[in-house]
Amino acid sequence: MSSNVQSDCPTVTDSECESIASKESTETSNFNELNYFRHQNKRLREELNIYKQKVKTLETDNQQLRISKCAMQAKVEVEEEFITNSLLRQISSLKKNMENVKSKFEREEECVVTDLTNKLNKLENDKARLERLLETSRQENYEKLNKR
Repeated sequence: MSSNVQSDCPTVTDSECESIASKESTETSNFNELNYFRHQNKRLREELNIYKQKVKTLETDNQQLRISKCAMQAKVEVEEEFITNSLLRQISSLKKNMENVKSKFEREEECVVTDLTNKLNKLENDKARLERLLETSRQENYEKLNKR
């Protein structure tokens, strides 16, 4: 019987055995490499998804910052316009007050000048009257002295 089994099976030489073993080893190695690359591919895809999510988050943040920036710029422009208008109103008010003070000063100056002019005229009139009185008094005294 044992001879029947041997006759039915082809005989494999040592080199064929080594070749088969080498092929099996290469297939195992290729299978291991394939598993390694599949694992690396899976890990890299997961990492890529994480980065995509980070990019999406950063894009959202960037968009929100742009919106905030626009809102802040608009607010700053409104505040600048408010400040400018307030300052213009204050300047206008100060100019008006200055004109009022100037006008009041001119009126008071005019009153003082008029008052001083009137007083000067009165003093000049009083002086002229007193000079005439003095002259009259001198003449009377002179005439009294000459009569004697």
